[in-house]
Amino acid sequence: MKKRLQSIEAHIALKCLKRDSGRHVLIISSEADWTLPEDGDHVFYTVVNSPDQAPGKLAVIATLEALPIANESIDFVILPHAMNKRLPLSHMLNVLNRVLKSNGQLLFFGINDSAQYCASEISQALKKLGYQRLRYRGYHLLPFLGPKLGEVVDEGLGQFLPRFCTGYWLLARKRVYGITPLKVDWKPAKKVLQTGKIRPIAGRFNLESSVDTRVQSKSNCCTLNTRATKDSSFKS
Repeated sequence: MKKRLQSIEAHIALKCLKRDSGRHVLIISSEADWTLPEDGDHVFYTVVNSPDQAPGKLAVIATLEALPIANESIDFVILPHAMNKRLPLSHMLNVLNRVLKSNGQLLFFGINDSAQYCASEISQALKKLGYQRLRYRGYHLLPFLGPKLGEVVDEGLGQFLPRFCTGYWLLARKRVYGITPLKVDWKPAKKVLQTGKIRPIAGRFNLESSVDTRVQSKSNCCTLNTRATKDSSFKS
């Protein structure tokens, strides 16, 4: 069971690495046997919490709260079952944010209903740090299926039922937003129309303007002219 989960997680991690252009990959795991095959495109650094070093990797024995890694030196971080609740989640994410480059990616692997932080808690904490969640999937939905058929089922239903799967994986990207100056569009101010005085009457505003008086005078003249024409036509 453990080896099958590790093989599934390694397969998912390699897929995510192919889409990423970074070179330096950091693996933080409490299991020394969680490894990835060597390739010429990436340099793997492994940090474990046990004295047994991972074979074939540059391994460092350290804890997650105190990583001996330089600031902004890692392009991709993989955390298989490393987010335990014994430490505050915000503190662990701040340490990962320190070593990760801008536009770098974090890949979390976790087991549902365990002593690890769930995906919703990790997503909320990453959102506060300005991270963008790229993918959230489940894996090993039906344990009784074979590896090939189980992979097909996970590809189809893992994105819809991640909480019902044995484990989950979450991929997030570090976003750094710089301060961009706003373009000022200078335009001449518009002339304010003179609408006259406003006098409140019984809770309402009565607008008295010269325009209204002109309209009223014109209407009065029109009525007088119509009356004059009627009288002249009657006399004739």
